[in-house]
Amino acid sequence: MTPPHAPPHAPPHAYEGGLKDDDTPPPCGRGYRPPPSAHYIRDGQAIHACSLARIRACAPALATLTPPWERMASKLIQACAMEDIIHELSWHDSFIPQACAALTRGCRIFTDSDMVASGIDRHLLHKSANIHPDERIISLIKTEAVHRHAHATQTTRSAALVERWYQTYGWTQEMVVIGNAPTCLFRLMDYLRHTQPSSYPAVVIAFPVGFVGAARAKQLFIDNYGDSIPYLALKGKRGGSAMAVAALHALLHMI
Repeated sequence: MTPPHAPPHAPPHAYEGGLKDDDTPPPCGRGYRPPPSAHYIRDGQAIHACSLARIRACAPALATLTPPWERMASKLIQACAMEDIIHELSWHDSFIPQACAALTRGCRIFTDSDMVASGIDRHLLHKSANIHPDERIISLIKTEAVHRHAHATQTTRSAALVERWYQTYGWTQEMVVIGNAPTCLFRLMDYLRHTQPSSYPAVVIAFPVGFVGAARAKQLFIDNYGDSIPYLALKGKRGGSAMAVAALHALLHMI
């Protein structure tokens, strides 16, 4: 499903104190300390509330979404400060309930990069199921086995690690989170072509980023597996680890 298109000119930013968007702080050289009267928001909850208010003002299409998807889209916009991504988000209608069920079941989370793995809130993840996060977050990108396999097959490590996922763990009813490499998503689809639907991952979060392959990999996944695997993806070349992790955190907050 893709949210409806919103008018090209969004309402002005909401503002609840602190620096305006175009305010520039003074240079901060060595030894510089801001004066006590410096005007910026220091309260974390106030910053969060102000951020959400601005997001809602800039992205009126949020009002057309169901509450869970409004929270998900807001979290993603907050992670990248690009409100127009709401028009490029694509998802399977059962993604949120299936992902939340997998997380509470204690599913493994296969990540394509250390940036994704290190960004996951361990405390929040542990609350979803009483399993140590280190047993659930699978990050193999820097392992010697992946490095050797990538060298031997003349491919990227992000593609090579897919084989290690499959051979070492299997991914039936597990979660795949891709926030960096298009080659990882391409290789995942290579395996899915020879996998029975009953052995598919529980859900896929697809946010590979870049100018080479990212848009094509995501569109191919949506076209070929969008009806059979619950997924969340951002069409086009944009994406990234911060957004992939933000999607996961939004899910954890819904549990």
